[in-house]
Amino acid sequence: MAKRTIRARDLGIDLESGTEGEYFKWFLACLLFGKPIQQEVAK
Repeated sequence: MAKRTIRARDLGIDLESGTEGEYFKWFLACLLFGKPIQQEVAK
């Protein structure tokens, strides 16, 4: 099964805004995607 690259914008996270809230969302996404769960579940 090929793995697909998921970027912040795919999750609706705007890192270019530079706000703390968006960085926190990205941090949580990194934690979820680093766990042994399916990508679609983490998304």
